[in-house]
Formats: sequence, structure tokens, C-alpha cells
Amino acid sequence: MKMPLLLLHGALGASKQFDDIVTSLHDHYNVHRLNFIGHGDEPLGEESMSIETLTNQLLSYIDEKFLDPIHIFGYSMGGYVALNAALQNDSKIASIQTLGTKFDWNPQSAAKEVKSLDAEFLMAKAPAFVDHLRVLHGEQWRNLLSNTALLMLALGHHPLLTPSTLPQVKIPIRIMVGDHDQMVNLEESIAAFRALQNGSFAALPGTVHKFEKVNNGLLLTLINQWMNDVKAMQKLAL
Repeated sequence: MKMPLLLLHGALGASKQFDDIVTSLHDHYNVHRLNFIGHGDEPLGEESMSIETLTNQLLSYIDEKFLDPIHIFGYSMGGYVALNAALQNDSKIASIQTLGTKFDWNPQSAAKEVKSLDAEFLMAKAPAFVDHLRVLHGEQWRNLLSNTALLMLALGHHPLLTPSTLPQVKIPIRIMVGDHDQMVNLEESIAAFRALQNGSFAALPGTVHKFEKVNNGLLLTLINQWMNDVKAMQKLAL
């Protein structure tokens, strides 16, 4: 029986960003994907977007699909949501791999990230990126930008994954980061790994933050290695 694996996208991303690796993953795992609220074809609705609401969405999805315990690969914000879900109820999650997940949230770092989320600025300075957002999210891209900014500002004032909360996560976790990532640095990723009870760490050489620039072959190798490691851990625990 194939192990279940759920892929979680990052902020401003969508589940279709995993198209290039899903076929290879399906050979080994029962693969699932979802769009967080406000992303892709998933409407925001009346609920404001926050890590807490995305966490609730994730836990509800696991329940609705009868997937617990599920293995999760979370890119960027997807990794943050997965780890926060494990804090809430780690019985539903078997293991987590994160890539490019930012842990160093404070008012200054949040303000820095929010500067690049102004719709008018992006239309003038980065029209190709705006076109990319339209392809992923349709006409809700503007609303997504403003809600993502609010989410980041809230994290800046009240980070959920900290040196005091991360040790509470008991399931196997691998923290991964690109060594050329300009948004997430090695130091914050290593600090998060060291705070975990059952953590490991991997740095991807020559890798930037943008998911579309990640070497798919390398990523698939690391995902497969981790899943095999977790399977071995599970056998030893029996």
C-alpha cells in the first residue's frame, strides 16, 4: 500500500505548481494536493486569511479525506502551516518536510516582505509576475496580495513557530532550505531544526527560494530519501 503524501504550496502559490513532480511522486505515493483559501480556484470567502485559518483548513481536509496520519511536504508557507497543524494535533500527521519555510518573523522582517506585495507597484515594475498571479488565481490575485500582507504582518507581531513552541512537535520533521535563498537564511532554518525533538536538516546547493527554480530531480531524491527514512523509523518503533 502506498504511503499518503500531501503537497502544500506557499503564499501566492497554488497546487498546480507541483505539476512537474506529481507524476514521479505518484509512482511511489498516494499523492494529494489542495489549494489554500484565496489561492488558485479556492475562494477566500468571508473568513480572513491567517495561519490559523489555513491550519484549520488543512486539518479539516485531512479529516474529510480520511488521510490521518498523513505525510506532508510543505513549501514555504505550506511548511509553516503544516508545522502549526502538528502543534495543534500531531496525531493526524505522520511526518513533515519543509522547503524554504521562513521562521524568523518579527515586525521588521514582516514589513520587509510586505513591501513587495503592493498591486500597483507590481503592475508597474513586475508585469510578468502579475500575469503569473493571474494565471494561478484569476481575478482574485489583488485580494490575495492584500490578505497575504495582513497574514505576514500578523506573523511579524505574533509568530507561531518559535524556540518555545517547536520543541512540542514530536513527529519526524526535516527542514530544507536552498543555500541561495534570499528570503529564508540558513541560520533561521538550522535554529528551527535544532529546536525540534525529532528533526533533521538539509541544504539544497545552488537553490533559490522560488519553487519554479528548484531542481526537480534533487527535490524528488530528497523527498524519497526522507520517506524511506521515516518508513524505517516506523518499522523500528513497532
